[in-house]
Amino acid sequence: MLRSGGIGATPPTADLPVGVSYSTYRGRIDADAAIAYALATNDPNPAYVRGHAVPPLFTSSLVLEAVHEAVRSCAATEAIEGTRNAVHGSHEVRFFHPVEPGMTVQWQATTYAATRPGPAPS
Repeated sequence: MLRSGGIGATPPTADLPVGVSYSTYRGRIDADAAIAYALATNDPNPAYVRGHAVPPLFTSSLVLEAVHEAVRSCAATEAIEGTRNAVHGSHEVRFFHPVEPGMTVQWQATTYAATRPGPAPS
């Protein structure tokens, strides 16, 4: 899911695709990739290093393409006046049960809010 805006944000000046869900992505949790992620993020939890569990933030690498699809959709409309050719977004991932090595997963991005920040500082 994509969130845009921030403290002191003002409403967007034109229609944005709020409430739109984008492509459904599917993938498989690769045990070796999860181990490499754990070691790269200095998380030597034995369950991760042995390939029995997956670090929760490992999934952020999976959802990026879906988030980028949603962001490109907002930016492509040229609906946000006063921007400097950029859209900031964040993601929220909801786990329905633990992610395990070898598991097949699916994910999707939905734009559920859009705001225009105030003027850029001088």
